[in-house]
Amino acid sequence: MNIKSWILKIWKQVLIILGIGIVASISILNIHSHPQAGDQWAVSFETTGLRDLIITPDDQNTIDDLDFISLKCGEEERTPQILENDVIFYPNWFCTEEGQIIHIVNLARGHILKFQFGGEVKYAYNSPGDVKNHATLTNNLISYWELEETSGERADSHGSNNLTDNNTVLSATGKQGTAADFENNANEYLSKTDTADLSITGDLSFAMWIKIESFPANQTLLGKWNPSGDQRSYSFFISTGNKLRAFISDDGSNANTSKLFFTHTALTTATWYHIVIAYDASAGTMDLWINNSAQTQISGHKTSIDDSTADFGLGNNFADFGYFDGIQDEVGIWNRLLITSEVSDLYNSGAGIPYDEIVVQRIIPAQFIE
Repeated sequence: MNIKSWILKIWKQVLIILGIGIVASISILNIHSHPQAGDQWAVSFETTGLRDLIITPDDQNTIDDLDFISLKCGEEERTPQILENDVIFYPNWFCTEEGQIIHIVNLARGHILKFQFGGEVKYAYNSPGDVKNHATLTNNLISYWELEETSGERADSHGSNNLTDNNTVLSATGKQGTAADFENNANEYLSKTDTADLSITGDLSFAMWIKIESFPANQTLLGKWNPSGDQRSYSFFISTGNKLRAFISDDGSNANTSKLFFTHTALTTATWYHIVIAYDASAGTMDLWINNSAQTQISGHKTSIDDSTADFGLGNNFADFGYFDGIQDEVGIWNRLLITSEVSDLYNSGAGIPYDEIVVQRIIPAQFIE
C-alpha cells in the first residue's frame, strides 16, 4: 500500500469513528449513456463526505435487464451489498477519486439508476443507440424548467426566468428525476415578475408533465394573468368536468377575452399526462395533445395576446382561477407553434426526455467511434 492509499484509509477510519464528515454531496458525471445489448453501462460519479451510498434500479425494466459487474473508487474495486431488487448498498462510502458503477446491459431499452447519498438524490439514464436529434426543440424556446429542486427558487435551464417559490412548493418524484409538488390548500405556486420574453403576444406553445392529486375548481397549470387593472394575457387551466380550458385576452379586459373549452376525455388523478398546447395567433386556433394524442382543435380565439404586466406563474391564482393540486415536471414554453413530430419527441413513448437531450445535437455510442 502506498503512502497516499494509507493516508486515505486512516482518514476514512477517523471519519467513521468520529461520526462526522464533510458536507455530503453526489454528482453524476455522465447522466446519459447509450449502450447496446451486451455492452457495459458505466456510470461515473463524484462524492464528498462520508455517507451510505445506495444505487437503486428505478423501474422494473432496469431490474430485469441489468446485471451488476463492479463498483469502484478510482482504481480500487469495492464490494457492496446487493439487496432485494438489485439495490446496491455500500455503507460509509468515502471516496476522494471518481467513483464508477458498471452493469452489463442484457436488453437494449431505457433504464434508470437512482443514486442516494447523504440526503441527495441523483439519476443516471441509459437509452440504446444514437440519441435522436431534437435540435429543432430549441428554436424559439423561451424558458425550460426542469423543476429538479426540492424547494425554493426553480432554475430556468434555457433562459433567465428563474421562478420564485411562493408558500413553499416542495418536490416529488417526477417523470425525469424530481418534480414540483403543488398543494392547493396551501396556496402554493411558482412565479416570475413581468418580463419581456414571457410577454408573448403571438404564437405560443407550452409543454409539461402533470399528475393531478385532486380537482379543486379551475386549477391553473400555467398563465400570465391578473384581473386587477385588466392585466390579462393568457391562462391555461383545468375546469368543469376535469377538462382543459384556455383564456386569451387581446387587450387585458374580461370583455375581450376568448374563453374556450377543449373536448377530450376527462382527466383523472394519480395519472401522468403529457400536455402540449399550441396557440396559432393569426388563425385564432389552439391545438392540444394529451399523451401524444391530438385532440379536437378549437377555434374562435382572439388573434393576439395582450402585453400585460401580470406575473407569469405555474400553478398560481390571480383571483380568476384556483391553485393547482398535483405535480408538474419538465415545463417548457415557446413563442412559436410546436408541430406533431416535436410533440412526439417530447413525449418519447411516455418516458419523456430531460432538458439536456433537448439541447444535444447527436451522441454516437462509444463502440462506433474509431
